[in-house]
Amino acid sequence: MTEAGHDPRMALPPMAGPFETRAGGDRADAAGGEPTWDTETVSIEIANESGTDIDSDNVLAVARYALDEMGVNPLAELSILIVDVDYMAELNHRWMGGDGPTDVLAFPMDESSVDHGPAEPAGNEPALLGDIVLCPEVAAKQAAAGGHGTDDELHLLTVHGVLHLLGYDHAEPDEAREMFTLQARLLGGWQTSVGRPVVGAPPIPGAAR
Repeated sequence: MTEAGHDPRMALPPMAGPFETRAGGDRADAAGGEPTWDTETVSIEIANESGTDIDSDNVLAVARYALDEMGVNPLAELSILIVDVDYMAELNHRWMGGDGPTDVLAFPMDESSVDHGPAEPAGNEPALLGDIVLCPEVAAKQAAAGGHGTDDELHLLTVHGVLHLLGYDHAEPDEAREMFTLQARLLGGWQTSVGRPVVGAPPIPGAAR
């Protein structure tokens, strides 16, 4: 699990054409029509640039569940990018100083306005929470080590990224306990709500065994 990083927009590849999957209030056609905003749901955009088939619908669903449970303002926007190991390694090195690919990166749009919950968007315009970047190949290795499926790992990483965007971190023991407790509750709640087995959440630091 990575900590929240810096804004990667200058490093991310340009998106050609419409995103693979688009959910929420954002509705724009491939010809560049003006989007309209549904104020009842957070707008989530997801683009799979990894070359690996994933269940985008469930990644969107778990992200939306976490945002709803956290009371995120429905005028907010979230972007999810799925990348291959080479590009994830590049992002990890450029923005986090890490070596090799990592599983998830979270890039808050405006870190100063987020503290365990999003700032209220000004007026009636959408406010961008930020970007979550996932790497299915790294997720698959971690899933195999954890004894669950790659989809379950991607759902976990999505919730993890959402919490980073909302200001949560795990650098200190108390922070880690709070974040991972909440992460387990959100992931388990979504899995139960859709009839999936409750799997994938890592041990909560400091919890009784």
